[in-house]
This record gives sequence, structure tokens and C-alpha cells, in this order.
Amino acid sequence: MLDWREREHVEDDEGVIGHQPSLDALRTCGLYKYWAIPGMRGQVRFLEWLVERWNVQEQCFYIGGHQLEIEPSDIYFLTGLPNRGEQLSLSGTRPGGQSLNSLRDEWCMPGAHHSKGIEIKHITLRELRVIAFTVTRICGATALHIASGSQMRMAVDCYQGTIFNWCNAVLANMKSQLTKAKNGRLKTFGYGPLVVSFALERVPMLVPQHLTVDDSGPREPKLIRWVAVMARHPDEGAVVVRFSDSYFHWLEDQVFSIQDFPYAGTDFTGDPDMVLPQGEQWDDRGTFLFTSFPNYVFLLFIYIVLQLTEKFLQNADVGPQRPANLRPFERRHPVAPVPAPQDAAATEVLTELEHDLQRLMADIPETTMDDIPIRLQRYVVAVPGPIRRYLLRVARAVVSYREHHQ
Repeated sequence: MLDWREREHVEDDEGVIGHQPSLDALRTCGLYKYWAIPGMRGQVRFLEWLVERWNVQEQCFYIGGHQLEIEPSDIYFLTGLPNRGEQLSLSGTRPGGQSLNSLRDEWCMPGAHHSKGIEIKHITLRELRVIAFTVTRICGATALHIASGSQMRMAVDCYQGTIFNWCNAVLANMKSQLTKAKNGRLKTFGYGPLVVSFALERVPMLVPQHLTVDDSGPREPKLIRWVAVMARHPDEGAVVVRFSDSYFHWLEDQVFSIQDFPYAGTDFTGDPDMVLPQGEQWDDRGTFLFTSFPNYVFLLFIYIVLQLTEKFLQNADVGPQRPANLRPFERRHPVAPVPAPQDAAATEVLTELEHDLQRLMADIPETTMDDIPIRLQRYVVAVPGPIRRYLLRVARAVVSYREHHQ
């Protein structure tokens, strides 16, 4: 049985709320959003269910026959941790810097000593103390009140203004812990809230049917909305959710689908609580892919409406049944060429639309005709190639949404 590790030292957190220098220090190093997420009530049975479905060789989950990979973008939108900055590793020893004794002498109370590291409560500076507590949580540490030499050096660097790419580091460390847990070599798991929230976001059928989960704001990490229904402390959430044995028995008969676009609407671009490293500017990493080009998408739909004639739609009507042989059907309704533009301005607009469409689909999994219902197939045949690939993905997203909310 796994142990669920969650944030500790609520008293220190409450003291920080009214201490502006500590809040400024958290914002300066990009840890404020993660620090502000409350603790989640332990969901050990659900966590163990997910660990059972972790594939060690492929480093991903297999749920209901679907492959479910964790990516840095999942960490980013769930936690609000920086996804740019200096690279680091959360395992092993952080090279260079001060020794453990030197760090203890400089930052801790006189006489403070611990054989395995630094007891965070002995750090004299409140700003550094709250950062150290946050770093041990990010590292998935077994003892959250003890900072190892590496973790203490990370905390000091953060206090001095260094912004790390935590998303890549957390992903690597979380996969390592999942692998060790699956192999029976790890008892205390440090990323329970993150793994549970990830599964609930990406696999809608896992959300209990009676549960209503509010959408968080566009600049709120997605983890917050799951903490709200699984809060560790009564005053931090409205509902207490537990995954009972009957829930897992119910799951045995369910058909699962994967939500490919769970973070649509989340946009950290320009968020004052997320300071960028020096010299960097916001780009597509600050927003979910589907909201990166709203104006271009709008123009794209206008273009489709204007170009699809009545004859075009009639040719695309395949009737209520799918043909037995798809390839002859596609030859009768070939992929339509993009209409030739009439002038230089139209050529430029059309070229920009095609390029933006390719960028929009860059990180969206490929979808084929077999992945969407027959009733929607009529809308994606005899369509220009780039638009067709886009509509296939849209159709699959619509199906996933309806399956979950019907």
C-alpha cells in the first residue's frame, strides 16, 4: 500500500499570507501559483489504481486500452509551475554550490543540526523558509520538513531570483516514482494530487457521475478545481470526495475515452504571478493550443462557409451508412483542391491561413475517419487537405465532449 504525501506546516503558510516579502519572493522565482494550491485529501486507493496501469517500458498509462502519456504541458497547466528557465534535475546531488554545513551556518539558527539535511523550521529567513517548503513538495520528497543539500541549494537559488524549468524536472521525477511504485520499490509517493488530477482531466469517465466540478479561472492552475472537491482541510473545499470500492467495481464495465484538449481556456500569458526569465517573452507556451490563434480560427471558419457551395455539400453527403470499402468511397469523393485565389492579397491570406492551421494542429494527435461516428463523416470528405485534417480533429473533440456530458 502506498503512502500519500501532502503539504505540511499549515501554520507557516498562514503566516506567509500576510507577509508581503514572502509573497514577492515566491512570485519572483515563479513558485507562487503552486504554493497557493491547497492540500488534497489522500486518495490512496485511486492512486494505486492508476499505478497499476502504469506501463514501465513505455512510461505511460494504459487505461481502457488507451495510451495516456504525461507531458510537460500537463504539469504546466495543472500546477502553474514555470515551463522555461534554467534546467535542473530533482534526483541525485545538485552539483556545485555551498556544502550542507555551509548552508546550515549561513541560513539556519545556531546549533541547528540534522544528519539527513536541514530542518526547514530552523531557517531564520521567512522568505527562504516558505520557498524551501515549496521546493521539497515539488521534489516529491519523503520528508517534507527536511531539505537535502541539493534542495536547499535550489531554494537559495530561487530566493536569489533564479527561475527554473520545473515542469520538465517534475515530469522526469514523477515518472521515476511511478516506475518505482509499480515495481514495488517505493512506498511513499510524492505526487499523488498531481497524478490524480491529471487522470481526472484527461479521462472524463473517471470523474464520479454525481460530482460537479467547477471550472477554475483562465489563470488558475487546473489542480485547484480538484482540490476544491477533495480538500484536505474542511475550510479549503466545499465537498469531500472519496473513491469507494463500489466506484472501482463500476469502472470495470465502463468504456473510456481520452480528452485531448482538457486545458482549453487556460491562459497564463501575461500573468503577473508568473515572472519570465530575463530576456524571454510570452509565446504559445503561455496558453493552451486551442486558444493560441482565435482570430485565425475565426477567419478559417469564414473561409470554409464562403467556399463550400451547395454542390460541394451534396457530394459530401454519404447517407446514414458507412460504405463497406472506404477507399473506393474516397475515390468517388476525392479530397478537394484548395480554390485558386483570384489576386495577390487573396493568395497571401490563404497562405497564412494554411500555415496557421498547420501550427494549430502541430501538437494534436492525428485523427482518421475510423475515429469519428458515421453521422459526422459526411462533413469531412471532399474537403481541402489541411481543412479536412483539422475538421477530423474537431469532430473527435466534439465526440469526446458529448460522450462525457450526455
